[in-house]
Amino acid sequence: MTLTTQPRNPAAHLHFDGVWGGNKNARHDIRMSGLIISVYSNASDGTEGGDLCHVAGCKNDALTRIALCDVQGHGSQVSERANGIYCTVRNIMSRFQGQRVLSELNQILLRQATPSYATAALMTFDTCHSRLYFSYAGHPAILLRRSSGKQWSSLVSASDGEGANLPLGMFPFSRYDQDSVALRSGDRLALYSDGLVEAESKTGEVFGEKRLSAVLESCQEYELSYARDSTIRELELHSSGASRADDQTLMLVEVA
Repeated sequence: MTLTTQPRNPAAHLHFDGVWGGNKNARHDIRMSGLIISVYSNASDGTEGGDLCHVAGCKNDALTRIALCDVQGHGSQVSERANGIYCTVRNIMSRFQGQRVLSELNQILLRQATPSYATAALMTFDTCHSRLYFSYAGHPAILLRRSSGKQWSSLVSASDGEGANLPLGMFPFSRYDQDSVALRSGDRLALYSDGLVEAESKTGEVFGEKRLSAVLESCQEYELSYARDSTIRELELHSSGASRADDQTLMLVEVA
């Protein structure tokens, strides 16, 4: 099941203060105005990789912005490049609406001497109106579980036009859309990098979005940090005996 929503734009110029972010291994719980956020990120080797997380809020707590960016490559081989991209992400994050952040980042990556490609999912939560704005650049769709529902579904962008929402750093004229959806207290969201759902068992079976959704659903009555840790335990059991080919990140969000 997928959920497609109609676009609506928040303020064009946002003033965010960074709360937490980077490309280092992490297991954090963050409480923002109106949101609880639980994060897990692990490089395929070492302590830094190519998955970038960013959480920031406005000074008046009216808006929270969350970003997950997956730079091509993994582990230590891409960590230096990812660090540079994260500095760029942090600097431009407050300047534009979500889709314009992605457009700006796309142009910056295209101008780099060394080609860099990335996917990204970007969310902005409007606390006053309990509305989520989201944009993608070739990234796996955000999963949503309504507090009144019984299953997780994908938040899909309304646009399916040519040249829309493509990965960053590939094409100069890529177009990025912003869509929105109303949320209620108890609704949950999941952002993840493809390294998590593509993790293979020793027989070659991938972890997959269905298995991810099933684990999250089994933890629906528990705190967000428990859902995160349970998912990672299931992921580790699934991948036991197999080498890890990519960085893995999971960001869970609950509307307070």
